[in-house]
Amino acid sequence: MNEEIKEYFENLNPKKVGLKGKIKVSSVKELGKGTSNKNYLVVANRKKFVFRINVDTKNKIKSKKEFESLKIVESLGVAPKAWFFDTSRDKFDFDLIVLSYIEGKTLNKLKNSLSDKNVKGFARVCAKIHSVKLDKRLKGLGIGEGTSSSTYFAFMREYLVYPNRKLKDKELLGLLNNTYQKLRRQISIKTLDNELVLSQGDFCEQNIIYNKGKYDVIDFEDLEITSYLGEIARIFTDFVTPFDEHKKVVFLREYSKIRKIKFDKDKIDKIEKFVPLILFSAFLWSVVHVLRIRNGEMHEEFMKGHDIKGDISYSKTMLKRLLRFGVIDKKYKDLDIKRALMR
Repeated sequence: MNEEIKEYFENLNPKKVGLKGKIKVSSVKELGKGTSNKNYLVVANRKKFVFRINVDTKNKIKSKKEFESLKIVESLGVAPKAWFFDTSRDKFDFDLIVLSYIEGKTLNKLKNSLSDKNVKGFARVCAKIHSVKLDKRLKGLGIGEGTSSSTYFAFMREYLVYPNRKLKDKELLGLLNNTYQKLRRQISIKTLDNELVLSQGDFCEQNIIYNKGKYDVIDFEDLEITSYLGEIARIFTDFVTPFDEHKKVVFLREYSKIRKIKFDKDKIDKIEKFVPLILFSAFLWSVVHVLRIRNGEMHEEFMKGHDIKGDISYSKTMLKRLLRFGVIDKKYKDLDIKRALMR
């Protein structure tokens, strides 16, 4: 694949990637793969690019959507520049995007990822994205599952279908269905309706890059419209380390400076009310994800050499958080999640 990518690059019009003169590729290196992408680092004429492949053949518009999403946020200066996308499939059997490469380390690889300095930095980036005016060009974006309590419940209903058909472990199945019913009783459908904003779609440590005092965000394939209070709640609870009260204050103060929003008691209460919905939705997603991997239902490129241990570990982490935040009954504290998922 590396030689094919090199040949592809060297036959490009230099203007397509902001270069002058004939393109000479000095190296091509695989960066890694996600659920539906493979990424290669290409060094050409001493500049670095990301050659990003859509390996999910069922999602034919993914590359186009991500390219358009990056163009929407380009003026903010917090994301990779999208040079072009190619759906011709003349050279490859997949769609692809060529992006600028952002130097630095993802936040999860820093020693103190949630230092006050880092919290302030990504709070500013988050606020900048949330500040984008929702005009006509954003009409085609989807409404995220975290927009309101009603969208969370819709997501849960959809995701419960699969384990109710495929999951054999009755204890875990009971946990899922009982928790859903409990949340429906506790949280009104319209409780959390509030202001909508533009969202990157997966704002987490793995997608935030730090370099020399600057914070950038990568992976814009899920750009969407969502609730800003809901996204803040997800940041507080779904990062690798949940925020303590001090970190929450640091984040909100810095975020407020950009958006000029006052976080009164009503807003703080709404952020807290999002928490059980966020945690349970993340756990439910992780259960379905593991089951689909276990059953060989993910696309071929993803399944190649994939180790399911990391996916099970994430499910364990989210189960612990459900217990810690009192979202599920303590009777599930000894549930063997690995055994339940792999039966």
